[in-house]
Amino acid sequence: MKHGSIIVTVSAWLILTLAAGYADVDSYEANDPRVGFIIVSWADRPASEWEASVQALHDIGVTDVTFVTYRFNEYDGANFGTNITTTNTHGYERPTDAAIEAAIQQAKLLGMTVTLNPFLEVDASGGIGAVWRGNINFSDNDDLAAWFGSYDSYMYDMATMADANGVDRLMIGSELQGLSLDGDATSHWNSLISDIRAVYDGKLSYAANWNWEYNHVPFWSQLDEIGIEAYFELVSEGVASGEGNPSIETLASGWESVLSSLESYSIAQSRPIIFSEVGYTYLDKTTAHPWNWQTSSDPDYAEQLNAYKALIHATDLQGDWLKDMAFWHWDMIGADSSNYMIPYGSEPAEYVGGYVPEPGSVSLMLSGLGALLVGFRRRQRSADESE
Repeated sequence: MKHGSIIVTVSAWLILTLAAGYADVDSYEANDPRVGFIIVSWADRPASEWEASVQALHDIGVTDVTFVTYRFNEYDGANFGTNITTTNTHGYERPTDAAIEAAIQQAKLLGMTVTLNPFLEVDASGGIGAVWRGNINFSDNDDLAAWFGSYDSYMYDMATMADANGVDRLMIGSELQGLSLDGDATSHWNSLISDIRAVYDGKLSYAANWNWEYNHVPFWSQLDEIGIEAYFELVSEGVASGEGNPSIETLASGWESVLSSLESYSIAQSRPIIFSEVGYTYLDKTTAHPWNWQTSSDPDYAEQLNAYKALIHATDLQGDWLKDMAFWHWDMIGADSSNYMIPYGSEPAEYVGGYVPEPGSVSLMLSGLGALLVGFRRRQRSADESE
C-alpha cells in the first residue's frame, strides 16, 4: 500500500470516528441552522434593561439575537390610515430607537450576530395586536402610494440605524400579507428594497406568514433570504392534549413533510430560508396551534420543551437551505406576561444554550468534519442514484 493511500485511509477513519462522536441531534454541527432568540418588549423600557436581557442571553451561550421594534399604523376603528407614527393615540408604549440601538451595540460588543426586525402595529383601541397588521390594505392606489411613502421613511430610519451599528440582517417587514400579496404594491416593494440597499449593506429578508403568504410573495428575488414565521401546525389537538404530549419523536415526524416542502421551495426560489419566528407557549396543545397564544388554560411545560427539542432534532444537518431559526421569544421586562416568553433558567433556555457551542470550540470544529462527511455521503448517494 502506498503512503498516500495510508494517509487517505487514516483520514477517512478519523472523520468517521469524529462524525460518529459528534453527529448528534442535541449538538450543534456545521450543517445545522443557527439558532437564536428574539427580544421584544411591549413597553418603553430603559436601555439598561435591554442590555441586561442581551447579556443574560449571551450568558447561556446563545450568540444569535433578533431585536423587534415597531411603529403604529393609523386606524379609526374601521379603516387603515396611510400615516405611520411613533406614538399610539390610545396610550400604548413602544421601545425607543435609542433603547434598541443600545441593545444592538451591546450584542455586537459581545460578538453576537444581530437581526433587526421592525414591526408595524395597528393603532387600535384594544391594544397592540388587537388588530392584525396582516389586514392592512388599500383599495385606492393613491392611498397605497401614500402608505408606502410613510413606510419607506420608517424603514429608511431602521436601515440607517442598522447600517451604522453593524446589524447583520434587516427584515423589511413582518406579516404584512395584505400588502405583500397585492399585485398593485409589488412595484412599491421593489422601490423600497432599492432604497434600503442604498443605505444598508447587510442581508435583507421579509418575514412572511407560514400558512398562505410565504409561497406567494412576489419579491423574493429582490431579497437575500426567505423569511418564514414558522408556526406550522404539527399534530391534531387530540394528539397534543395531555401533559407531555406529543412526544419529541411525534413532533419531529410532523416536521418532516414541512421541511421537505420548504427545501423544495428554497431550491425553486434560489434563496435560503430563515425561520424569522418560531416558538411555543407553555400551555397544553401549543403544538397543535403554535400561532395561538391561548390554546388552553392548562400549563404543559413538558410539551413546550418537547417542541423545542423536536424542532432542533428535525432540522439536524438540513444543510445550507435553512440558515437560521429565531425563537419567539426571550426573557425581557415588558414582555413577561407573554405565554411564549422563555425565562432565564428555564428548561428550554438551558437546552438551547447547551445546544449552541462556543465559537471556535473543539466541538464545533469536530462537528464540521462530521458535516463534511455527511455532505460527501449525500453527494455520493446522489451520484449513485443518477447512474
